[in-house]
Amino acid sequence: MTKLLLLAPILWTACALDPTSAPAEGERDQALSRVTLASFTCNQSGAPCNFDLASAADRVCVLAGLTGGVAVGPSATLTSVGTEGGENFLTIYTNAGNPITATVMCAHAVNVVGPIHWSWPHAATAIPGTTASSRCFLTQVTADGGFQAYADNVGTYLAGGSWWIGGSASNYLDANATCFDATDVSEPSWGQTGGTTSGTLAPTGAIACGLTQLGGVFTTTGTSDGVAITDNARSHEWQWTFTGAHHAYADCVE
Repeated sequence: MTKLLLLAPILWTACALDPTSAPAEGERDQALSRVTLASFTCNQSGAPCNFDLASAADRVCVLAGLTGGVAVGPSATLTSVGTEGGENFLTIYTNAGNPITATVMCAHAVNVVGPIHWSWPHAATAIPGTTASSRCFLTQVTADGGFQAYADNVGTYLAGGSWWIGGSASNYLDANATCFDATDVSEPSWGQTGGTTSGTLAPTGAIACGLTQLGGVFTTTGTSDGVAITDNARSHEWQWTFTGAHHAYADCVE
């Protein structure tokens, strides 16, 4: 397993969108075709923010970043990528004065499996229908007391020829994962920080990157605290940035 070497600090600014509008996304020709990356912010209480991502007929969407007070009460927060009415949707539910930003990667993919659910304190859940050719990414994170300790985490992993989703937490935490066939560009990358750090995951080209594991302390209000993958158009690289006490795995595939 290759450990990501975290480099000098950079500033990452989330793209805050109106909850009622869809983002303008630039599409690129890639082996995992029609790959897009976009960020969405929700800052309302009492009702979820819903974002229309892409058609679910031939696209799959997974989480590529999460920032904000995911563990800030008084009630649970929810960040979820799912499908409804033939569309991929992102839903964010938060508390008053506690904005949450999610970064989402969408792509055309084959042999899509999921979403499959897991919650703490249950044992890891097998993801049926997956093979060694599958790659599995997080698509939902719900915290209601979880993500208040650095060791709290949820992620996907391959064992015995099948994929699993599981983790551990100091309190309630649940998550979903979705899988599709792809090939690793390199070994999955691991990063952690206690401040603000950034690193390069892979060149862009015919590649897409998403989060396979997420952990740490998400108790800071404001969307500058968390983990986010970005697509640097100037350097043609997939990069990620950590702010606060977080750790994560990311996989870049083609």
